Amino acid sequence: MRGKDYVRKRRALAGFNFQETHGSTIGTLSKQAKDKAKKKKAEEENATVVFDNEIDVDAMLCAELRAELKKRKLFVTGKKAELKTRLKNDIANRKRAEQEQG
Repeated sequence: MRGKDYVRKRRALAGFNFQETHGSTIGTLSKQAKDKAKKKKAEEENATVVFDNEIDVDAMLCAELRAELKKRKLFVTGKKAELKTRLKNDIANRKRAEQEQG
């Protein structure tokens, strides 16, 4: 039979967030570091993404609309008409922001 240390180690490897009795954490620091690195990578990708504001929304399929909305970090649920409206509004807002900056 295996002891408590084995169980703690297995839980830590599996990503469980728990504390030992003496207050130190096992595995949580590495998980926090991984989460922080993942968040930083996502922010860098989002900063370098250039959105195409000249796309034909009316000719797009639902899957294409959802992919474009997901890329722009907008809601991807709803009917096709709602998706089109949401994407058109975002394109208009981005064009307006570009004009104000430039």
